[in-house]
Amino acid sequence: MAESKLKKALIVLPLALVTIVFPLAAVYMSRAGLMDYKARKAQMRYLGDSIKLQNIPLQDTAGEAYSLSKYEGRVLLLNFYQDGAAENEKVWSEMLRVQTEYSKKTTQRLRLLSLPVGSDSLKSLQQFWAKNELPDRNWQSLKGRPDQVLNLAVENCKLGQDTLGQTLVLFSMDQTVAMHYNALKPEKINRMVEDIALLLPAKKDRKKLRYQEEKELYQ
Repeated sequence: MAESKLKKALIVLPLALVTIVFPLAAVYMSRAGLMDYKARKAQMRYLGDSIKLQNIPLQDTAGEAYSLSKYEGRVLLLNFYQDGAAENEKVWSEMLRVQTEYSKKTTQRLRLLSLPVGSDSLKSLQQFWAKNELPDRNWQSLKGRPDQVLNLAVENCKLGQDTLGQTLVLFSMDQTVAMHYNALKPEKINRMVEDIALLLPAKKDRKKLRYQEEKELYQ
């Protein structure tokens, strides 16, 4: 009798797992994922609220930006600049001010990165470093074409905030890099920025959706 019950249990148990436990677990995991998304979304803070950027307008878009504290020590403030542009030093000064403000909120450092687009640009930036007594490790510079750098960013990015033609903030989902891009960019990059604005934030489901469609999707 006991053996018969044991045999029945061995048969029923796998069936129960397949027909009841597994589906319930799938539903639970699905809902848990949704709850996790809502919880994360509730904790998100826009960059403009975390650190007030002066003279650099920010505009809310369909994407979300994670709180800067989530990426302490791994956040880059990036700008492209041109030779002889009168706005360069103004933008650099603002970046430096933002870094200082960030350091007051956390023990970690907001890293600054600039990408020159002209032959004399790096020299200008180094002069700015010297003028403000900034060590090289405080502020890095890269050489390369802005469109190539943006291409790399687009591969794994989350749209945070942007004002097309003015300011773009990207949050990389892989390297957790925030990039600040100022108005000094050619028309080709303007078109790239417009393409970026249509990207769905979720990396696993990357599609091009317009703002309203994406907003409705996440509501």
